[in-house]
Amino acid sequence: TSHSGERMIAIATISPEPLFQWARSEAEAGFDLDRLCQLRTAQDRVLEDFRDAARAYGVPPVLWIHKIRLVKEPFSTENRLQTPMYQLCRDELRERFRDEITSMVAEAHAL
Repeated sequence: TSHSGERMIAIATISPEPLFQWARSEAEAGFDLDRLCQLRTAQDRVLEDFRDAARAYGVPPVLWIHKIRLVKEPFSTENRLQTPMYQLCRDELRERFRDEITSMVAEAHAL
């Protein structure tokens, strides 16, 4: 996640099965995981799940995620996005997702 002024943004890995279940219920079936991750409706659905969890745990709205991008590849030691101690490799993540981050920051400022 990154803090864009007053807006939080996130790159999130997803569990494929719940996304496919959602897709079947929303007549989005037939798409592969890459395409589902790119759908704005899928991103909005996951974002709403995050917001519901934030509300349930009393997280102040200023700390809620406002923009999200979904990726199918988990953050792992194999792809150098996570350390063996399960910490994120922030520099590698920033480099790998530079374009997405730039786009989300611009979108967050436009809200």
